[in-house]
This record gives sequence, C-alpha cells and structure tokens, in this order.
Amino acid sequence: MKQPIIICGFPGVGKTSCARWARVLDAESSAFSHIIDPEAMTCRKNDEFPTNYIDMVEREIKSDIWDIILLSSHKAVRDELKRRKIKFVAVCPQIDCLPEYLGRYLKRGSDYDFMVDIANNWGRYISDMADEELCITLEKGQYLSDVLPLF
Repeated sequence: MKQPIIICGFPGVGKTSCARWARVLDAESSAFSHIIDPEAMTCRKNDEFPTNYIDMVEREIKSDIWDIILLSSHKAVRDELKRRKIKFVAVCPQIDCLPEYLGRYLKRGSDYDFMVDIANNWGRYISDMADEELCITLEKGQYLSDVLPLF
C-alpha cells in the first residue's frame, strides 16, 4: 500500500479545485472543528478537534483510495500530524500576496470575520507555515494545481 501525499494547504491555494481530480480528497475540516445544532441555531468549537480530524485522515490513508489528501493548514492540525509522525507538505502563498488572497476569498464568498482574521494575522500565519520542514511557497498568481506536478 502506497501512502497518499498529505498536503496542508493555506486557505485559497486551490484545494477544492484540485479535489475535482481523480483520487484526490479535499478533507474539509469545518465538520470536525465545529458542532452545529440547527434546532438551537448554535455553533460552537468542537473540543475534539483536531484529534477527530486526524483520526479520519488516518482511516482515509489506510483505505488505499487516495493519491493525495488535502487538509486544513491550522497549526493544531499540523502539530497533530507531526505528533502522529504523519509526513505532510505545507503549501502557502508568499508573504506579499495578501491582496490577491483577500480577492480570492471575496470571489468564493468567504465571510467577513474569516477575512478579517486572515488579514490581521497574515504575517504570522504565513511565517508559521513557511517554518514547516517541507513547505512550498506559491508565487503571485499560482495555485496548488500549478505545483502538484512536483509531487
């Protein structure tokens, strides 16, 4: 069994577009990071995140279905992957790409609070990802699909 490539992609790098390819899983984290109660109309953080998320990733790795698994870039996710000794590649934009990425978020319909958080923490988020052992930095105008052939 060949282990799939695990990619922790920064928001807006193009994970969802790549997931349209065969044998690529876009493992969206929001179903694991939050608990939504439609009857009470509440949403709260899930205390089991990211453990529950990486449990799912381990099941998908063992399934032998995927060549690539695309994950959230949350620091807690990356830390849990390292704790479990699951190798991954971080993919993030260059530090000077904030305006471009805010435009991508607007285009895809991201909410205001998300964009404010990214804008306020951009430098920290990018430098933190760039410090990972294996990190690919996308240049202006590049998407994950542009670098996947490198894998």
